[in-house]
Amino acid sequence: MKRIIVAMAVCCCAGTVPVEAHPENHTETTVSTSHPEKRNTESKEASGTEFVFDIYGDIPVAKVVFESDHFLGEGIAKKWDTFVHNYTHEYDMSVGFSDTSVEIVKPAVYKAVNKVNKYYKKAVNKHQVSRDTAITNMAHILDCANVICFEQDTQTLEQALRSADRPEAIIALFDKVKLRKH
Repeated sequence: MKRIIVAMAVCCCAGTVPVEAHPENHTETTVSTSHPEKRNTESKEASGTEFVFDIYGDIPVAKVVFESDHFLGEGIAKKWDTFVHNYTHEYDMSVGFSDTSVEIVKPAVYKAVNKVNKYYKKAVNKHQVSRDTAITNMAHILDCANVICFEQDTQTLEQALRSADRPEAIIALFDKVKLRKH
C-alpha cells in the first residue's frame, strides 16, 4: 500500500499516472502540463480571478476496460471515462471482510463536476439547455478537470468550488479556467 502511494506521488509530479494505481489499465497516461517552476496557475483580471493552466500537446484520453455511455455522446463519454479514471483510485482491502476502498483525488473538483453533470442531464431532458450548449460546456469542464487533477497549486480554485453551491455558480467558475496550449 505504501509503495503505491509513494509511486503515485512521484509519478504525478513527473506527469504520469502509475500502472499500480489502476491494475486493470496496462498503459501509462502522460499528462501534458507544464513544469511546476514554469506554471502560471492564477492571474488577476478586472473581471475577477482567472485560473490559467499551461498544457503542452493534447489532453490524454485514458484507456479503460469498459467504456461507459454518456447522455451527451461518445466524445463526452471518453472525456468522462478519463475524468473518472484520473479522480478515483480503487484499492483492495485485505483486512477483515474483503472489500475495496475508493480514494478520490481533489474531492472538491470531483464533486463539482459530478454536480454539473447531473444538472446538464436534467436541463437537457427538460429542454432548458440545448444539447449543443451542454456538450460544449461539459467538454470544457471535463478538459479543465482532467488537467487540474495533475496540477499542484489548485487550492484557490478548489476552495472556490467548495463554496459554490449551485451548478450555475460552478459552471461560471469553470468559465474562468483557461487552458493555454503551447
